[in-house]
Amino acid sequence: NAFQSTVNMPPVFKTTDSAVHWQGLAEGLLSGLVGSITVDPGNPQVVYLGMNQGLYKSTDAGAHWPAILKGTPPGGPYPDFPLSPTWVAVDPSHSQTVYLGTQINGIYKSTDGGATWAPAGAGASRFIRMIAVDPTNTATLYAATDAGLYKSTDGAGTWKPTGLMAGPNDMFLVPIVVLDPSMPTTIYSGTPNGVMKSLDAGATWTAMTNGFSESTDITALVIDPVNPQVLCA
Repeated sequence: NAFQSTVNMPPVFKTTDSAVHWQGLAEGLLSGLVGSITVDPGNPQVVYLGMNQGLYKSTDAGAHWPAILKGTPPGGPYPDFPLSPTWVAVDPSHSQTVYLGTQINGIYKSTDGGATWAPAGAGASRFIRMIAVDPTNTATLYAATDAGLYKSTDGAGTWKPTGLMAGPNDMFLVPIVVLDPSMPTTIYSGTPNGVMKSLDAGATWTAMTNGFSESTDITALVIDPVNPQVLCA
């Protein structure tokens, strides 16, 4: 018998006119910090919303948000910590396959659209910042973490370090990784040392910092899907 049926300060907003107007969305949501918003690339009516206390999924473009995961899934190394999702990645070829990155409990994988989850972070850091899926070979994934960039070639069965990693007992925060959609073996990552570029799927890297006049601590990076020569950092 709550005094209000939904929170009066919506945690997520939606625009349908290129940001001229915004509509608050709160049906089924609690107040809290939003960590990630991911739209299914094959069905824009399906949206995943990661909040500090749980993971929500809308199948009607944000009108309703049933919770699909609250608390750490079975097998999490630190079950007493809140879920704290940092990223949701949807397989562009198999939309029922979904990957979840968390702040302290690593990576999880679902093969039924988020109904059930299993740990899928073997070999990677447990501090996940982002997960990227190779659009041409969706068994290949990259995980940006607090310890560097990891790569999986078996659908998150196992993870191995790339050439962009921290030294022993060090931290090397890689907050973001993007793939060239026309040539996915070309990868860009944001790092404390600027934008790094790999032409061989993460084996070797070159610093691309020409033009950065102040800080080279890159925390966000996007690539133009139509003209991948254009990036913003």
